[in-house]
Amino acid sequence: MEEPRVAIVRSYRPVAGVPDARAVMARRVPLRRAMTVEQAFRATMLECLAQVAGNAPAIRARDPKGVHQIRVGLRRLQMALKSFGDYGANPRLKALGRRGRVIADAFGPARDLDVFAEEMFAPVMHAYSDHESFLALAQALRHARGEAWDDALSEVLNPDFAAFLNEIAAAAESMPHDDTKIGKVSDKALTVHWTKAKKRGRKTGKAFDARAHRLRVALKKLRYTAEFFAPLYPGKRTQRYIKALKTLLDRFGEANDVQGIEKVLARLGDGPELRYAAGIVAGWHGAREAALGKAALADWRKFRKLKPFWD
Repeated sequence: MEEPRVAIVRSYRPVAGVPDARAVMARRVPLRRAMTVEQAFRATMLECLAQVAGNAPAIRARDPKGVHQIRVGLRRLQMALKSFGDYGANPRLKALGRRGRVIADAFGPARDLDVFAEEMFAPVMHAYSDHESFLALAQALRHARGEAWDDALSEVLNPDFAAFLNEIAAAAESMPHDDTKIGKVSDKALTVHWTKAKKRGRKTGKAFDARAHRLRVALKKLRYTAEFFAPLYPGKRTQRYIKALKTLLDRFGEANDVQGIEKVLARLGDGPELRYAAGIVAGWHGAREAALGKAALADWRKFRKLKPFWD
């Protein structure tokens, strides 16, 4: 007989009649110092999995936040597999981790086009609402976004997606016994990610380039790990640190979105009727790129001076 939690995860699968489904945000993992590594790993994995599975109905309902939150859930799941030292480093979990990355990539185009439509294109379109080239670009965007969302929907309806959810749940319930207290693992995991972020941060300059992007990735890993283990470090200091880290990543995310605008425009085509509007959009946001990158990196230099809450 399957474990009850596996059945619960399966109940999140998309079904007919969910027009009002909404995105599921990450929840605080209920960790305690008295927990063993085994218990903490299971709780963390299942919370991440609940977020991934819970957003399938939101995607079915075409809620833009659903595709964002399912990707967040999959990234958190990746970090859960890497945040418990050697405990999560076995071939079975590594293979599931690779499958999770492939699934996350499948939702990327829909998310990128959502961000472009709502945050990049809309403000410029407002100023050029009657221009033929902008009307053509808007139509191309609707078409590309629709196709990307169809692909996202196909992914959550794919039997392989349901199988992945159940395999993750089963793996979380069948990990080998380990009496090591979670506190002995959490300090080390947080230090490892913070050390990597600082190392990458030392290589950044004043512009948001590939080196800054690698720093952003390292900081995102630190954020998810910090959120997992935050209940083990109660107090305002922990909350302030994580809030500052989130704010920093928002800055980095804005700079990253502007830097990637050319790639998104390329997805919409290069027909002559689109070129004027595409050039205006790229130029509009290109003028912001240097300032956004500079501000993000300045915030990083301030953040790295904060004393980590686990130290």
